[in-house]
Amino acid sequence: MLNKINQKLNQLNRASQNVNNTSRNVQNMQRNIGSIGNRNNNNRNNRNNQAAAQPEADPSWKCACGMVNTSKFCGECGGKPIMCADCNIIVETKFCPECGTAVGQND
Repeated sequence: MLNKINQKLNQLNRASQNVNNTSRNVQNMQRNIGSIGNRNNNNRNNRNNQAAAQPEADPSWKCACGMVNTSKFCGECGGKPIMCADCNIIVETKFCPECGTAVGQND
């Protein structure tokens, strides 16, 4: 009889240890989830800070002759950049990527 009582006590102790281990595991998982959330927020904040620190736009443009320039006129042929009259941006294609207006070569 005493043997059976000891066996039951051992079973209860093991069950209690399992519950404690499970509780610790849950707490660890909650901490990990919290730290992941903090890392995601930090990454989001870092991306926002990096975006704010980057220059607004690349000042270069590609001339019809194929030369990439940063000045007001092409260093190869002397041409001007093609501008969209509606958006006032430099356009390197036949149509403005902002508004879709067909653009022509500036004189």
